[in-house]
Amino acid sequence: MTSEHRTEPSDRHSSGERRSANAPARPDPRRLEFVITGFGPFRNAAENPSMILANEIESYLQTQAHLDELHSSCAIRETLVLETSAAAVRDELRALQERLAAVDVDTDVCILHLGVNLRGKDFQVESCAYNDADFRIPDERGFQPKHQVIVECLPLGATLESSLNVDGLVENLNATAKGDKTDLPCPDAGKIVASTDPGRFVCNYTYCWSLNSFASDMASCRQCLFLHVPPFENCFQKRAAQSFSSNSQRALS
Repeated sequence: MTSEHRTEPSDRHSSGERRSANAPARPDPRRLEFVITGFGPFRNAAENPSMILANEIESYLQTQAHLDELHSSCAIRETLVLETSAAAVRDELRALQERLAAVDVDTDVCILHLGVNLRGKDFQVESCAYNDADFRIPDERGFQPKHQVIVECLPLGATLESSLNVDGLVENLNATAKGDKTDLPCPDAGKIVASTDPGRFVCNYTYCWSLNSFASDMASCRQCLFLHVPPFENCFQKRAAQSFSSNSQRALS
């Protein structure tokens, strides 16, 4: 009786080992790559903060302690500075679409657009764009549409929403910023808020085009997000914007 009692758990253990050995291997996590875009100068912004961020984000990440953690799951695939014009945006994003068609099927890509809100004080995570080009001033090629569609197959004013959980992302970013005293050293750096108003200028034009062209193709695992930053009135805001951009990558990965 005693011998049988000792053998029974041993048999169960052996059976458990066999099931574990025969179980399929856990798949590796999917790779996440970012394409980060900013805008060049335009009439009211000779030095566009979004251009500075797009150009400097990779070197900024090199200085951060979380670099290894970040790059273990995601990486910046490329950065682009777009001319602030509708025609240039269409041309550049069509070319990007062709390049991304060659990306490995096991890799997810997030297109992270950065733009400046010259009248803003906060960092705005845009949850949607509108099929309405209504430029208050001409773009850099002199184009100034008034209530024209951006995506021909959709009605004027149609709302295109990001498939990402913007409210959850903002919550995570604020939690990260609250605990990161070195990157957000003063209250003047600005808050992080969810927004449903990307304007109707080239920023909205870009986001609308991207949401329709990239995020609508769910099979290719493309995501789009637009972040509006305030003007850099002091060094704290620039550091906050750099931190915000890098923390966005961590929150999305």
